[in-house]
Amino acid sequence: EYDRIDAPLLSFDRALASEKEHDAFFEGMILIRKQLLTALESSGLEELVSDGEAFDPNRHNAIMSEDSDTVESGHITETLQKGYMLNGKVIRPAMVKVAK
Repeated sequence: EYDRIDAPLLSFDRALASEKEHDAFFEGMILIRKQLLTALESSGLEELVSDGEAFDPNRHNAIMSEDSDTVESGHITETLQKGYMLNGKVIRPAMVKVAK
C-alpha cells in the first residue's frame, strides 16, 4: 500500500539523476515532481532528514559504515536512499551510511 505513495517520487528521482542535459523537458519533469511532492505532503507525507543525524534503527536502515573525521560516531554520513513518513509513521526507512 505505502509503495504506491512513495514509488512515484523514487521513479522521478531516479529518472532525473540519470538525465545529463537540463533542457526544457528536464525542467518540466522537475516541476511535475515538485507538484507531486506538494500534493503528497498535503496528505501527510514527510521526507526523513538523515545526513548528520544520530542513527535511529526505527527511521534508518544502515547498509554501510565508514570511518569519518567530520561526523561523530553513530551518526549518519550519507543518505543513499531517502526515507519517508506518512502521518507520523515510517513507511520507508532511509538507507544510510553510518560513521564508526
